[in-house]
Amino acid sequence: KIQPPPGVAHPGVLASTNTGAGALGGLKVLDLTWSVSGPAMTRVLADHGATVVKIESTQRLDASRTFIPFHDNIAGIENSALFDNLNAGKLSVTLKLSDPIGRAVLDDLIRWADVVVDSLSPRGRISLGLQDQALRALNPQVIAVSSSLFGLSGPMAELAGYGNLAAALTGFYELTGWPDRSPAGPYLAYTDYTSSHLLLVSVMAALDHRRCTGEGQFIEFAQSETAVHFLAPALLDAAVNGANPTRQGNDDLTMAPHGVYPSDGDDQWVAVACQGDEQWRALCSAIGRADLATDSALSTSVGRLADRGRLDEALTLWTQSMPGWRSGKAVPGTRHSRARGPRQPRLSGRPSTARSGTLRDTRASESAVPRGGHPIRLSRTPGHPRLRAPLLGEHTFEVLSDLLGYDPDRIADLAAAEVLE
Repeated sequence: KIQPPPGVAHPGVLASTNTGAGALGGLKVLDLTWSVSGPAMTRVLADHGATVVKIESTQRLDASRTFIPFHDNIAGIENSALFDNLNAGKLSVTLKLSDPIGRAVLDDLIRWADVVVDSLSPRGRISLGLQDQALRALNPQVIAVSSSLFGLSGPMAELAGYGNLAAALTGFYELTGWPDRSPAGPYLAYTDYTSSHLLLVSVMAALDHRRCTGEGQFIEFAQSETAVHFLAPALLDAAVNGANPTRQGNDDLTMAPHGVYPSDGDDQWVAVACQGDEQWRALCSAIGRADLATDSALSTSVGRLADRGRLDEALTLWTQSMPGWRSGKAVPGTRHSRARGPRQPRLSGRPSTARSGTLRDTRASESAVPRGGHPIRLSRTPGHPRLRAPLLGEHTFEVLSDLLGYDPDRIADLAAAEVLE
């Protein structure tokens, strides 16, 4: 029998984490997600003070432990910068969930948790006993979240995969790329990165509901369905106007010129977006093309959109003639966008980056490693990563003893049964 009962935390492991501080101090989260979307969401909870226990296994590694880039370009399951960024501040427990003894430990963690998040297939959830009624029997007030590509029911429910698959099947690939080439798709697993934000909002809404009513929630979250919201303009254009939106490269529906142009130097680029007639005239003055400013065919946005090719040629001649930093600053006093496309080392070293908290340093081994901060600032309870991501199974003993109250003999028995791996 567990003494004290699940939900009563011991102070040992908590002393080395951020629990108790921040807007979500005291919140207990059981993280059964992997790869990008779920871990990105639970990292925000950890940054704001929640205790996040991540369940892992040597038999089924979190895929992001194997993703590039690696620290110092050395591959290894403890060396992925992506995993490090997504899981900073969490506690890692290795648990063999295919074993009934391991699932009994999982049940105790469910009793302990306020929020249980998984990214399993419908079949995987059933095999672990994570159906809503089973969870409710263990913890009546739990907020249970299932995140998957296509939900838990319907003809595509069993189709597992990453966000690049959901992006392709929902139509993003038809809209991204160059019109004379095959679809290129948004970079990497696009819906993983959009869904994590909406998943966070859903969890916070459920927590607010429980605070008001005492009731738990079950949230079924399908990446593909939530990502469709980001296609709203194209869907409306098709439904209302009968249009067939497709790939247009860097072109814009209302702005011209609009693109990324080569600058003097190796792989140097300048982005230009010109909105409205006033900005067009200012841009013409900056690049020394009075002839374009006085061309009646280009005096309106409709005319400029119809003659994009000529505008792109003029901008390319200008940007190629000078270093990117000069062309990027060449139009003072106007409101049109222009920016040099910086390489990552230069971006991370900028004073503005340090000032804004876009990147945060946390200690990993002997060196400071930057991790992404948050674009949203809470004035009274700012959240940020305080610790590096955990090593595989690093906190197994502490979580079982300090959070669940298991005595050393019981933990030793679990280790002997080979379920803590």
